[in-house]
Amino acid sequence: MESLAECHPDFLPARFALEAWDQWESPFRHPEWSPSNPSALPILARKVQTAVLLPVRDGYTPRAALFLRDAAGDFRNLQLLSSARIDITTIISEITSPQVVAVNARIWDDPSTPYPLEALDFPLCQRGHSDRRKYQYLCLQENIDFAIIDARDRLLLNKRLTMPPRMRQVNQKLLNLLIGSDGVDIPLDKAAGDRWYSMVGRPAIKAHQSRLQPSDIQY
Repeated sequence: MESLAECHPDFLPARFALEAWDQWESPFRHPEWSPSNPSALPILARKVQTAVLLPVRDGYTPRAALFLRDAAGDFRNLQLLSSARIDITTIISEITSPQVVAVNARIWDDPSTPYPLEALDFPLCQRGHSDRRKYQYLCLQENIDFAIIDARDRLLLNKRLTMPPRMRQVNQKLLNLLIGSDGVDIPLDKAAGDRWYSMVGRPAIKAHQSRLQPSDIQY
């Protein structure tokens, strides 16, 4: 990694690994995922409760992919779903501390009532944290995999979406923050992490959502 970063200063995966070497994990520990996956992987399905961004890899390339749990059976016409237009973008909250970042999407399977989804996180946590790493991956991508899993872990949709210009612009802004900001420490212990989320994280998310309704989002 040191040799890579020295020879290729613009190779950010090496720089990101070195800046938190004591917590670095090989990308090959991520589950392999691509548009050719025919079914949901158990290791991923366990982590998908609502909408969430997860670290994966496509071959040897580390990536971030967006997953949605359709627990209520909202998507019944899979043929219509597979051909539906999907809008996607990244939102950086301007009002919260700690910084809230959301990946928002809108699925046009029903043109009269498109389905909105929102995956929220705190990417500007301590360097090396798994939540920070997946956003580092996201900001280096030109496209993103989006998958929908039903209540029985069946894969309803698996599609690779090209990021629109607006999303790439926001991702570049987020990348600059990830490069320059040390972020806030989020407790790694589960009990302490749950207390932090209850006292700090949840109020920040509520503040973000109170100022930005799904209909306000520009894709």
